[in-house]
Amino acid sequence: MKRVTLACFMVISLGNGAFLHAQDSLVGTYSGRYQGAHAGVKNYANGVQLTITAGENGAVKGTMRVFISGNQGLGPCGGNFPMEGAYADGKLQMKSIVKGGSAGDCSYGFVAVKDGNKLTGTMDSGETLTLSK
Repeated sequence: MKRVTLACFMVISLGNGAFLHAQDSLVGTYSGRYQGAHAGVKNYANGVQLTITAGENGAVKGTMRVFISGNQGLGPCGGNFPMEGAYADGKLQMKSIVKGGSAGDCSYGFVAVKDGNKLTGTMDSGETLTLSK
């Protein structure tokens, strides 16, 4: 009976360790872009820097900094956006928890798949997101 209990404990511990390692591997800074439209012009490359600072029990937190192309800087919906979300089955989903931008009415969200040091996915608005660590 003790051996069965010990074996179950070991399996659970190893499984939790693998999950925590997957969470820890998300932590860091990713840079890249998403293709978007701005002021009626399609295919603007908007710069993104995503910093994931915490991941625990599937919950993920961080900050996304957005640079809007063509505006010599942050643009009307650029700036820092605190983000929260979840990571499960290799898929990361995050949304801004505070609106920002020059008018305070901008928000962001995305769904991405982790592949090594890359996150590839789609913004909530439909644009392709590509980030690398």
